[in-house]
Amino acid sequence: MYCPGRCEAASRLHLARTVARRAERRLVELGAEVTIRQILLRYLNRLSDCLYALARSEDHAAHQRRLVTEIAARYLAASRSPAPDAPKAQAGSLSFHELHQLIRQAIEHARQLQVPVVISIVDAHGTETVTWRMPDALLVSSELAPKKPGPPSP
Repeated sequence: MYCPGRCEAASRLHLARTVARRAERRLVELGAEVTIRQILLRYLNRLSDCLYALARSEDHAAHQRRLVTEIAARYLAASRSPAPDAPKAQAGSLSFHELHQLIRQAIEHARQLQVPVVISIVDAHGTETVTWRMPDALLVSSELAPKKPGPPSP
């Protein structure tokens, strides 16, 4: 039996198995005419079994490599292009990283002053983007912070 493989190594191992099986059949034919050691038949049978197992292993490994390569390529392609439904950054808007850095800096400054505060960042239209309330900040600050005007953005 000859089974083509998914890769060259597997194909060659399947071919080697075919040759081993052919040798086994010829040895059986020869055994009908002359006396042969049975260990030779067992050896050729085990050899063909081993070659089959190796070919299947190579098939599996090649398949796994192909899957990993394809998945990695898809992942890289998807990570390079923005998702179609992802919100587009508008001119003058801040990225998540920039918002996060602003909040962290404000918290650090408030801690240095030892004053718990509510930090609110709004976009150019006054729409609330991020609000963070430090523990023990005045509750009324949660309502007032988004309404307070900040310095004009450049």
